Amino acid sequence: MSETPEPTPSPEPEQIIPPVAEIKKETDTPTTDEGDKPKEEVTAAKEDKAAEDKKAEPVALTAEDFTLPDGVETNDELQTEFLEIMNKDQEPKDRLQALVDLQVKANQVAQEAASKLWQDLQDKWTEEVKADPDIGGSKLEATQSVIAKSLEEFGNKDVREAFVLTGAGNNPHIVRYIHKMAVALSEGKPVVGTPATAETTQAEKLYPDQGK
Repeated sequence: MSETPEPTPSPEPEQIIPPVAEIKKETDTPTTDEGDKPKEEVTAAKEDKAAEDKKAEPVALTAEDFTLPDGVETNDELQTEFLEIMNKDQEPKDRLQALVDLQVKANQVAQEAASKLWQDLQDKWTEEVKADPDIGGSKLEATQSVIAKSLEEFGNKDVREAFVLTGAGNNPHIVRYIHKMAVALSEGKPVVGTPATAETTQAEKLYPDQGK
């Protein structure tokens, strides 16, 4: 008796729509190219990194970030250069050199400003002397002559240099004082003060050891 062959199972029909279990498995935890991390975690990590990078970015310094002592005037040009140096992304050594160069420039600017103030004051005093009715105008040359003779007789080179160095020789009050005193001495008028005694002359007071 021959054996009856077992029937060959028919192939399962192709599934156009996958089973629910497979759909759930594919969509439960969506991933990206960055390993097996869920998409939500990757997005959150990127947002956190962006926030940290933004926080790490240096904030540009402005004039409101520092305070100068009372009475100190600001030089706009130097202040702008200073802030540019501080805000520029550079090596500490380069920033140090830039600050040193800026300090040298600031010193030069300050010296030039001081010289200008001094010269402006000298010009102002000179004009006042020239306009003075007693020692200026048509009398200016006579005034200068009387003062020059007084300095030759009672002063010396150091006195002249002191007047030039300090600018006091142009001060109207100093010029009037020296002129008045020079005129009094040249006319033989006594100078106001304690008169010398007969026994001690003015020269002996100034040079007590002379002739001894």
